[in-house]
Amino acid sequence: MSQGRRPINWRRWNLWGCYVCILLIASTTMANGLQAKEKKGTRRLFDLKSDASAQTQESFKPIPLPLPAPSEEEAANQTPVENAGHSEISAEETPLRGPLLVGGIPPKWTIVEQKPQPEELRISQRPPETGFFPESEFAPPPLLEGPGGELIYPDNFPGDPNMAVPMFQSVIGGEDFSGFPVYPEPAYPEDVFVEQISCEKIRPCCDPCSPWFKIFQPFCSEPQPEGGIGEERVMFATFLIETPVPQNYTGFRFDFASGLETPDRSELFWAKKGVGPPLNENNVNYQDVTLALASGGKYFSTTTKVPIRFINPDINDSTVGLGDLSIATRLLIIDGDHWKLTQYFNTILPTGSKARGLGTGHTSLEPGFLAQLKWTDKTYFFGDLRYQFPIGGDTIHSGQRLMYGLGMSTVQYQTDIFAVMPTFELIGWSALDGAKTLPNGVVIDVDSETAAVLSTGVRFVLGPAGDLGLFEAGINSAVSLNDRALYQTLTTIDFRFVY
Repeated sequence: MSQGRRPINWRRWNLWGCYVCILLIASTTMANGLQAKEKKGTRRLFDLKSDASAQTQESFKPIPLPLPAPSEEEAANQTPVENAGHSEISAEETPLRGPLLVGGIPPKWTIVEQKPQPEELRISQRPPETGFFPESEFAPPPLLEGPGGELIYPDNFPGDPNMAVPMFQSVIGGEDFSGFPVYPEPAYPEDVFVEQISCEKIRPCCDPCSPWFKIFQPFCSEPQPEGGIGEERVMFATFLIETPVPQNYTGFRFDFASGLETPDRSELFWAKKGVGPPLNENNVNYQDVTLALASGGKYFSTTTKVPIRFINPDINDSTVGLGDLSIATRLLIIDGDHWKLTQYFNTILPTGSKARGLGTGHTSLEPGFLAQLKWTDKTYFFGDLRYQFPIGGDTIHSGQRLMYGLGMSTVQYQTDIFAVMPTFELIGWSALDGAKTLPNGVVIDVDSETAAVLSTGVRFVLGPAGDLGLFEAGINSAVSLNDRALYQTLTTIDFRFVY
């Protein structure tokens, strides 16, 4: 017997459908009730309920700001209504007049109850001190203007009343909130125009389009009162006094001296008669061309000087040749912001011909100290104290010498690439012992003969530094204040390439 399909029990499905519909209706009703309850609880901003649930949440409700009594004109325009047992309120919502505090949307408020104005209401014609600038042009208008014209300011406000502040930023602050308006930048690069200098508006010597511009460029620069190239080189500007700060340079120096009367005195210039030139001498003019090579670091340097000497005596023959070579070392022992002190040691080697008067014929050692005082960024003072003694010279004729000096250098004019630095120096030395030969051939002892020399000069700096370094040039003139120096007049021209 074949089995057919089971018949559908429509009665059972109808019962399940009724159950489902009843559950849906019940859940929908409960949800609507809860939603209505929530809406009823938040229907007004200040809902003064007397039930227990409202009392438990009373501490979390914001306290409304008491409002002053309205004027007669505003009170006449108000429409009294009844609202949940409260006193008369205004059905019209009035927007606050003031800056846009949150997102540019003006907040609104509702007059809940009219009460007399309390004395503790903070009403001021000026904003409170909130860290901004109430005296500036960005001070905002009051947040609220009451019915009686009172001005009520907020505790925090933006710097620009027309600038909207992101939510809570006016209260908690932020990195990008400065209290000042931000002005937009140009939208396109072509909105920015740069004025270019025309070659026709500049003097011919200072014309950048002219081939002579490289020569006259230092004189066309604007003077710099502070921070020019002169302040970088003024501490090396002296001519006769050795500077204490080590430096690296290659220099050429030309000395033109005249008026040396006793050249064999203590064998400081040439050796005595018989060892040196054969004839007694009464006056010598000479010129030295010196190559100087200085190299070292911040605290130590070595300077080698190789002179070529031209001698023009009155009685002996004129000659030219290599003079006595010298090697000097500097060791910076005090490196302060204002004071610097250097240990100096110079060794003079007898490389010049003593028979022709180009050298002394013996070695001399010259230890000493060099000092520097920074008075200002543009002015420096210098001190020099050295002691020279011979090694291997004649026991009677050769002698010792004490040298000392004071100097000053300053910046008179400077730009970024050019500077003018005058110098003033007063030096002296004393021949402590030894002997000298007078023009008549008489040999007499030397006993503390002191020479004094006054020197003035100017040094120029020309930048920027090229392949050979920074170029410096200087000219100096010195004159002996008595007849005991190694010259009566001395003119020096100095060139340096500092690197």
